[in-house]
Amino acid sequence: MKQPAEPTALLQISGLLRKFSAAPERIERQWFEQVYRGRGDRLPQLTCRAVITGSIVGGLLSVTNVYIGPRTGWSFGVPITALIFSYAVWTNSYRVGMVRGRLGILENNWL
Repeated sequence: MKQPAEPTALLQISGLLRKFSAAPERIERQWFEQVYRGRGDRLPQLTCRAVITGSIVGGLLSVTNVYIGPRTGWSFGVPITALIFSYAVWTNSYRVGMVRGRLGILENNWL
């Protein structure tokens, strides 16, 4: 019986993981030099749109948390909800053509 072929991304990840073998500090240094540099260090992080989106979504979700929390005794995971909500809003805005680019992964960290 023939084995199914592995996806290319999985092969690339498994190849990277085999390279990282040593003490935890050395593994972190290898990851920083071989994976993060050249990709992650060039992505925008703290941008105006991230700050504005974070302020609006954070304000809206904190108000809902203050309103619903005392009534039900539950508080909601606002950071995760804000991340999903902002991603959905920016992705749909990009698809419609309202904005020039998607909200990046590092920009979402600021929400």
